[in-house]
Amino acid sequence: MTNETLEQIHSIIQELKDDGSIPKNVIAKLEVMEKIFENGDDLYIKVDKALQVVEEVVDDSNLQPFMRTRLWNISSLLESM
Repeated sequence: MTNETLEQIHSIIQELKDDGSIPKNVIAKLEVMEKIFENGDDLYIKVDKALQVVEEVVDDSNLQPFMRTRLWNISSLLESM
């Protein structure tokens, strides 16, 4: 389950990063989120850090509604881990 969930999260992040309408600061936060899962921390720590990044990005006023929805999807997947 965890590997499948991580793959889903990575897939959503890639979709968002490939979208040309996303602000650069949001792309930078998505890259930070990807790097969180590459380090050797405990899974619970990784999930907590990633949720904090999602929360920061969702609060961005420049974010389009469909992007915010995709980020909430990531948040739901993280919380299910």
